[in-house]
Amino acid sequence: MNAAVAAQNAGYPYCFDGGDINGPTVGITDHGSDGSYSNCSQIGRVGFDCTGLSLYAVYQGTGNAALSHDGHQAQSGGGQVIGSAAQLQPGDIVYFDYNASHGLSYIDHSGIYVGGGNVLSAVSEKWGIRTESIAWYESGGLHFVGAKRYW
Repeated sequence: MNAAVAAQNAGYPYCFDGGDINGPTVGITDHGSDGSYSNCSQIGRVGFDCTGLSLYAVYQGTGNAALSHDGHQAQSGGGQVIGSAAQLQPGDIVYFDYNASHGLSYIDHSGIYVGGGNVLSAVSEKWGIRTESIAWYESGGLHFVGAKRYW
């Protein structure tokens, strides 16, 4: 899978539950949000959340439409489990969770590995879609819990 597919969408905002196999969508209202970006459906804005961007990238790169758009994404769509950050290759979908003991059974965040220890993701309302290091995510309390290679 080519990570460049996902990178082409870096201009879109973060939208809670936004994105599908065809690209950015309005998503749904996030009642825990300040409303500035994640309530895209109310203001007619389209974008991605982390799992939406990941499933879009996988579908565009492989034709695999079986990934879920939720915290169980790492359990869906088949693919090869990658347990170590040292084994990552560009295009792998990287998974993070605030509770490392969850492993891949439930995830709080996903992104596309682009190489050099960096991940492209729809991060949040504040940060939008951007590339950051795995260490940056971990400094915010997320633990790298694994990855999957769908290609």
